[in-house]
Amino acid sequence: MYQIFTALKSRSEICLKFGFRQITCVIFLILTATLSDVHAAGLAQSVSINVKNVPVKDVLNQLTKKTGYNFICDADVIKATKLITLRASNAALIDVLNQCFMAQAVDILFDNEHTVVIRQKEKVPVKEASAAISITGKVKDAQGLSLPGVSVLIKGTTTGTVTDANGGFSIRVPNDNSVLVFSFIGFLSQEVVVKGQTVLNITLLEAAKSLNEVVVVGYGQQSRATVTSAITKVEGKSIANQPVSTPGEALAGLAPGVQVQSDQGAKPGAPPTIRVRGVSSLSSSNEPLYVVDGYP
Repeated sequence: MYQIFTALKSRSEICLKFGFRQITCVIFLILTATLSDVHAAGLAQSVSINVKNVPVKDVLNQLTKKTGYNFICDADVIKATKLITLRASNAALIDVLNQCFMAQAVDILFDNEHTVVIRQKEKVPVKEASAAISITGKVKDAQGLSLPGVSVLIKGTTTGTVTDANGGFSIRVPNDNSVLVFSFIGFLSQEVVVKGQTVLNITLLEAAKSLNEVVVVGYGQQSRATVTSAITKVEGKSIANQPVSTPGEALAGLAPGVQVQSDQGAKPGAPPTIRVRGVSSLSSSNEPLYVVDGYP
């Protein structure tokens, strides 16, 4: 709904008063390339006006009389505009209009037919933030065995979790574009894009590490060049065919600095006593620490 403020002139201009009458109608405007943001002629037009606490429609009527411009104004804009107090002397028409509608978001458009269109700015839709997505799943190895303790991290953040004893996990990600990084000692890391998925079943592949380059220790992985402690490797084939009843006894004589003493004679079935680098310690236990799959 628009209101039109126009100056109608006859030969004798006796009908001028009729041109200021308020007309309310529905106008279907087709804005073409001839309608620009600010026409050069509109910017150059100067006007003087002095009003106090008057409706905006009265101001537009006066501007029509003073400038010869016809005004087409959105009816909602007129209703929302408060009474106007304005004093301007030889001010640009565009500046006067901006002061009239300074409290509203409007577009003021001039065309080359001495017509000014005043309308509300189009509202740009605000894209709603994507809701967080809950992701659950399970992590296994190539043999289908569950992997507990696998790190599950949202890429680019410090937010993450670890898999439970059954290899299961649950995590909330910001959106469909989130990437989850799965990593575990001795396995290749894997990155997965969520893409609308809510259940992820991940299979991690073992990493073929060369012990000449990388040493897998109980507290992580290190380059051999940075390892300062003594590292001894015992191949599985070295203990596979030994006639012993426990894995501990199989280490006897294979690892320098490791002493293995069997108590089978006095206590049949008892595990052997193992000492690493001697038996003297001031504050620590002499018992070795066994770490299996990262768990002591």
